[in-house]
Amino acid sequence: AYTRLRFGYHMNLGSKAYGDSNWEKGMSTDQYLESVDRHLANYLNGDRSEDHLSAILFGIQGCMVNEQKSCIEADYYFKLKSKKDE
Repeated sequence: AYTRLRFGYHMNLGSKAYGDSNWEKGMSTDQYLESVDRHLANYLNGDRSEDHLSAILFGIQGCMVNEQKSCIEADYYFKLKSKKDE
């Protein structure tokens, strides 16, 4: 519940900054990963001026949505790992 609340607050702030449902426009995976990298670096450097961890979650989820749009099934990586373990 704690994680969902924090992520919800992050999304609410994004809505105020960029407009309702702006996240639905999406970005390229490269843009998401650049954001993830930037927020991770800031967090590791001790910056707590914003919720970098929630921003990282947002970016990773964006990458996953892009994979879904590329027809990568939800169990693709599970099946790939299972085949390697056989």
